[in-house]
Amino acid sequence: EFFTRLWSSPYFVSMRAMLEMSCVRAILAMGWFAFLSPILIAVVIDAWVVRRLKYESFAVHHPTLYQAALSSPTVLLICAFAVMLMPWFIPAWIAALFYVAFLMSIHLIVSNFHRFG
Repeated sequence: EFFTRLWSSPYFVSMRAMLEMSCVRAILAMGWFAFLSPILIAVVIDAWVVRRLKYESFAVHHPTLYQAALSSPTVLLICAFAVMLMPWFIPAWIAALFYVAFLMSIHLIVSNFHRFG
């Protein structure tokens, strides 16, 4: 009876609801990632082709931009997981902005890897 009363308290009920919501958001995020992963693959292939054709001879070196691009995927993923735990509605444009920033950083990392890696 003690545990029944404990788990039915408003605090634990709200914690359970937040946990369920974050789990649903994580499952939806994995689904969206599976749906959008062809775009990620295309960006990596494009960056590799650009690196081969253009950047080896004509590009301007930006080591600071490369270092920022190296750290930004980790920061963006941590921010995305933190946003998934928030209890309010997240507009779709924020998710799209995160994904575009993630793709741009991956493109910069792959296209400049031969110079700074």
